[in-house]
Amino acid sequence: MMHRLCSWAALIVLWVAGLAACTASPALDPAQQSELAAFPAGVGRGYPTALLPTGGGSELKPGSPAPDFVLQLEDGRYIRLSDLHGTPVVINFWATWCGPCRIEMPELMRSVAAKPNLLLLAVNLREPRAAVEPFAQSFEMVTPVVLDSDGKVADQFGVRGLPTTVFVDAEGRIQAIHAGIVTPPALADYLEKIVAAEDPL
Repeated sequence: MMHRLCSWAALIVLWVAGLAACTASPALDPAQQSELAAFPAGVGRGYPTALLPTGGGSELKPGSPAPDFVLQLEDGRYIRLSDLHGTPVVINFWATWCGPCRIEMPELMRSVAAKPNLLLLAVNLREPRAAVEPFAQSFEMVTPVVLDSDGKVADQFGVRGLPTTVFVDAEGRIQAIHAGIVTPPALADYLEKIVAAEDPL
C-alpha cells in the first residue's frame, strides 16, 4: 500500500513539473534580440510568435504602461513591445473567423499606411499560421502579423471579445482600449491621441 502511495506521489510531482515546463516562457537568447527593421519585409513580416516574458503584467487603464510581450521569429530573433518605445503602436487582436475583424481591417491598414511613424501589430488569436496567411495576403497586411497561439498575450491585455484594439503612445503608455469595430471617426480620434507628439497637426 505504501509503495502504491509513493508511486502516485511521484507521478503527481512529475505531472506538476511537466505542467510548469509547458506553461513557462522559453528562455530568450540576448544575442538574438533584434530590431523590427531586421524582420522580413512584406505580408506578415515573418509571422512572429507572441510570447510572454517572465514577470507580471501591469494594470490596464489609460496612462498605465502596456504589458510587455515578445515577438519571436522562427529563426530565434525577437523584439519586445518595450523595445518599440519611441513609436506609437496599435495592437489589434483579431481572428480569421471574426466578421467584424474583416470589416475593420482595411481601414486599419489604410490608417497605418498614411502614418509611417505608426506601427500596427495585428495579433491573431489562437489560429495556426496556415489559416492566418491567406487572410493576411488577402488584406495585404504588410505589418507584423503576430501569432498568439495560446492566447496568453490576449489574456494579459484583458481581451474578452474580438476585435479588440489597444492604442499605445510613443512612451509605451496605454491611451485607449476599444472593444468591437473601430469606426473611421473613432480610429482617427484614437490615432490623434497617440501620434500627436510625433506628428503634430
